[in-house]
Amino acid sequence: GDPVKGLALGIGGDQTGTLLYRLFHGEFGAEGKVYWLLIGINDLLGGQCTSDLVVAGTILNVEAILAAKPSATVVVNSLLPFHRGVLAQSRGWQYIQSMNDRLECYASGRERVEFFNATDYFLTDDKMQVNFTLMAVDQFHPGGEGSRVWGRAIIERVRQIIQRQRRS
Repeated sequence: GDPVKGLALGIGGDQTGTLLYRLFHGEFGAEGKVYWLLIGINDLLGGQCTSDLVVAGTILNVEAILAAKPSATVVVNSLLPFHRGVLAQSRGWQYIQSMNDRLECYASGRERVEFFNATDYFLTDDKMQVNFTLMAVDQFHPGGEGSRVWGRAIIERVRQIIQRQRRS
């Protein structure tokens, strides 16, 4: 089908508040039909934000994009898993799952917002641990192969969204 063109605007260490600042000051890049948002892990890693603040900050960023781009769809990507050992035993992973659940709930009730759960792409086959062969050295971001796997899934989802937009 049609090629999917994308522009990554993420900045290393970015947090929900700094992204919101940039959005309010006109940083949207090229005109798009779909905006893909993955933000929040750096808020948690900094230790100064609660999961409630991360969810609220993510929602504020989505709403800023929707206000500026009235015909676009915003996809909220799940926060990615990270933890050495069994995920079920990780308190941090429980927080991330809770945030992902709340973001998915928000997206399900909001027009032009979708949730994309990328978690399974980064887990071992038994879904019990992070597959670190797909992660970068920092263990929080996808590595080369992880980016390829995740990227193919993103492209497929963007194509589906664009097809729906054309039909409506």
